[in-house]
Amino acid sequence: MTKIKSLKELNERHESFWQKKVKETEQWAEKYPHNTKETSEIIGEAADDGNLHNPKKIDKSSFYIQMEKAQLRRNSDNAARAQGPRGDTLDTRIKEIISTNPEISEKDLLSQLKSEAGSGGSILEVDETDIIYSVNGTSKEKNSPISGLKSRLSRAKKQHHENMLKIKTGSQTG
Repeated sequence: MTKIKSLKELNERHESFWQKKVKETEQWAEKYPHNTKETSEIIGEAADDGNLHNPKKIDKSSFYIQMEKAQLRRNSDNAARAQGPRGDTLDTRIKEIISTNPEISEKDLLSQLKSEAGSGGSILEVDETDIIYSVNGTSKEKNSPISGLKSRLSRAKKQHHENMLKIKTGSQTG
């Protein structure tokens, strides 16, 4: 490790280091312009929320730390949103089927969806790989892979079970 001889030399090393970092950042911004836009949006959101020091007053070393924290906050917000309820037409139809037959199997559910396809309901078509359905009664179509039906079914069954427990416990205490 190099020994620093004077404060002037320390300042020169510091300035050289940050000039190199700025140059690297500018090269990165040129190479990945879409990421640059996202980064500036993250900084803007964090500053608006009061979760970031004033970007004009922030020192360079703290900037990267603040960026990482802002990105982590954004990722956790997105994760929370992703775990929220799903409410597309296919899920709604599966929940309706579950409410009449809570023990339905994946195979039976697929058969029922195939029989409903093209009959004027929300299920338009079921082919070998996808279920094609209308989006909330509009003319827009959406595809869902049949391989995801098992997850949709288990989510719907779990939600149905939780709702039944709420009803039972509510009627006993009420």
